[in-house]
Amino acid sequence: MNIQFQNPNVLYFLFLLAIPIIIHLFSFRKYQTIFFSNFKLLQNIIIENNKTKSKLKQLLILISRLLALTALILAFSRPYIPSEIQKTPSSTVAIYVDNSFSLTTENQYGILLEQAKKKATLLAKAFDINTEFYLITNDFSNTDEIAYTHKQISEKITGIKSSHKRKTISEIVGRVNNIIKNKTQNGKLYIISDLQKNIIDIEEKAIEPSLSITIIPLEKPAVKNIYIDSCWFEDPTRKTAQQDVLSIKIKNTGDETQKDLPIKLYINDTLKAISSLTIPGQSSETLKLPYVIKNKGAIYGRVEISDFPVIYDNNYFFSYQIPEKIKILLIGENKYIESVYLNDSSFIVNTVTNNQINYSNLNNYDVIYLTNTISVTTGLQMSLLSYLENGKTLVISFANKVDLTNVNELLSIFSTSITETNIKNTSTINNINTNHFITKNVFESINKNNLYPSVKKYYKIKNASTAEVILKLENEDSYLSYQNHKTGKLYIFSSELSDSATNLMQNPIFIPIIYNIALYSTSNLPIQFDIAEENFVQLSKNINSEIVTITNTDKSYSFIPQLRKDILNNNNYVYLHDNISQAGHWSIFENEEIIQPLSCNFSRAESKLQFLSISELEQIIDQKSISNISVSDSPDELIATTIQNEDQGIRLWKHLIIMCLFFILVEVALIRLL
Repeated sequence: MNIQFQNPNVLYFLFLLAIPIIIHLFSFRKYQTIFFSNFKLLQNIIIENNKTKSKLKQLLILISRLLALTALILAFSRPYIPSEIQKTPSSTVAIYVDNSFSLTTENQYGILLEQAKKKATLLAKAFDINTEFYLITNDFSNTDEIAYTHKQISEKITGIKSSHKRKTISEIVGRVNNIIKNKTQNGKLYIISDLQKNIIDIEEKAIEPSLSITIIPLEKPAVKNIYIDSCWFEDPTRKTAQQDVLSIKIKNTGDETQKDLPIKLYINDTLKAISSLTIPGQSSETLKLPYVIKNKGAIYGRVEISDFPVIYDNNYFFSYQIPEKIKILLIGENKYIESVYLNDSSFIVNTVTNNQINYSNLNNYDVIYLTNTISVTTGLQMSLLSYLENGKTLVISFANKVDLTNVNELLSIFSTSITETNIKNTSTINNINTNHFITKNVFESINKNNLYPSVKKYYKIKNASTAEVILKLENEDSYLSYQNHKTGKLYIFSSELSDSATNLMQNPIFIPIIYNIALYSTSNLPIQFDIAEENFVQLSKNINSEIVTITNTDKSYSFIPQLRKDILNNNNYVYLHDNISQAGHWSIFENEEIIQPLSCNFSRAESKLQFLSISELEQIIDQKSISNISVSDSPDELIATTIQNEDQGIRLWKHLIIMCLFFILVEVALIRLL
């Protein structure tokens, strides 16, 4: 048995044991003999017996006194049997308290966060008064690097509140490594958590050799939660006075079927739709809610359900913007395209020649038509590529005679090419893809007897594998195709939009197609952001100011975000950093004018309520052969003892104090009874 001493210098006091021995040797009692006239022999026997009994009594008293003094000296030297986990006592202790949203749930003992705080307080009390404490939560604030005393750490633990943030074990260990890296003593990290599966990612190489880790799991809550996972629009463009359909995905993590869960949809704080949904246990369902709005500008939406006790994921916020004006640029004149938009005040159309293009202003337009294209300069190619990558819409139509090498250089960027030129065989456009968003719901029915547009001259296009053909010729050649490039939309006509090439412009299908190309050019920005992420938001328009302001809807809180301007692409971005901590709606202002809406939701990672058992966690630790990490599931009343044994091994000083008191009682008994 390897016994070590916390205060080994106290052992020098064992030399004091010589004092009672010396006193015993030189402090002799002298017996006086009294002679009687009778019973002389008997008297001598009694005297001899009394002398023997007295010597034995004094010897026993000396032994008990020496044992009591030895036990007392050893107790002050603080002996202990070292544990296999920690070879020397820790003077630096970090306590991580998981305060993520999943700890706002309850088990049979109450709210998990309160249990975590209680355990943290108990284990802090188990350490020596000279211990330095560090308190870590998911917030990762600057106070993490402040060392606390016994009294201070208890106060800090009491003040912990739940947070929308979540951290993995590797992030927690990395944080603690930075704190103890300049410490010469061994460090100890206690992780108090409900052990959601998505935070377990630890590797031994990530742990400093001087750091040992103990994980204290909390008893799991009932894994029952119904939450709104996500919302989205299948139709990429929002419109006024027309029906929009919002898809809502709802998940049930419990085992029981949730019947007739009420779901409400609010638009600009007005109830627009209400429905109900039945969701089997351990599954998800998607509900589609249709609604119609009449106003333009910023639109704020909210989906709401009722589910207890986990409530932070019962709302889902989203927003988008319907622009007052859609800006269109024609590079090259085309009277037919202009005529579609001129009579609608929702559109602004500008026409320029190749020599009049202002590259720095291209991103101010929602749609660019590159009409009757013969060739494209390298500068324009790069600008249009950047334009598409910023979520804009580009429409290309070719002149009757093109510079094939130059045009294919542009098209190759999109994995597209012209393979045959000047095809003059007249063909008919007789196949319309009514599943594409610009043609969907345009035609109630297509009568085969209708007069389809014809094409006299066109180019044979080899489209990218991801492209969709919207209009197809009778010989199966593509006439109008669509594909995404990053977040942008690209349309390619295979002929010049002129009377010499086609009569499409006189056909009824031309106007709705051209109209919808512009109408569907907007609403490319995300409808929501997760608060848990380090987000940046692209602004939907260029701004002139150096400062923008983000304000919540009730105007109770606002901040000035970091603004960055991409000079090359002429885009503006705002960085949210850690300024938004509450789910809800926000507005981005420039000079008191709303640029665009912004909606933020808490991450749904905490909503899944998938936990590791102690045996599963220990299995992971064994599989990864992590030597300096252990799991402790001691009840609260044994936390102090368990922590002390883990940190300093089995402490023996209490046992020695008891032994000291026992030998003192033995000494008293010997004096009184013998």
